[in-house]
Amino acid sequence: VQAGQVTKIQAAARMKAARAVVARRRAERQRDAGDAQARVEAGAAILSEIMTASKLELQQLEVEVLRARAATTEREELARQARAQARTSDAALVDDALRAAEIAKTV
Repeated sequence: VQAGQVTKIQAAARMKAARAVVARRRAERQRDAGDAQARVEAGAAILSEIMTASKLELQQLEVEVLRARAATTEREELARQARAQARTSDAALVDDALRAAEIAKTV
C-alpha cells in the first residue's frame, strides 16, 4: 500500500464517518420533531378534554340557574296566592263585621 492510497483510504473513512454523523443528526432531528409533534398532539388532547369538561360544567350551571328561576317563580306564585287568599279572608271578615253591625242596629 502506497502513501497515496493510505491518504485516499483515510479520506474515504473520514467521509464515511462524516456521513454517519450527518445521518445520525438527521435521525435525531426527526425523532425530536416526532417528539414535539407528539407533545403538541397530547397538549391538544388535554385541551380538548378541558374544553369538554368546561362545557359540561357550564351546562350544569345553566340547569341550576333554570331550577333556581323555577323555584323563585313557584315561590312568587305561592306568595301571590297567599295574598289573594288573605284579601278574600279580609273581605269576608269585613262583610261579617258589617252584618254584625246591621244585626246590632236592629236589635
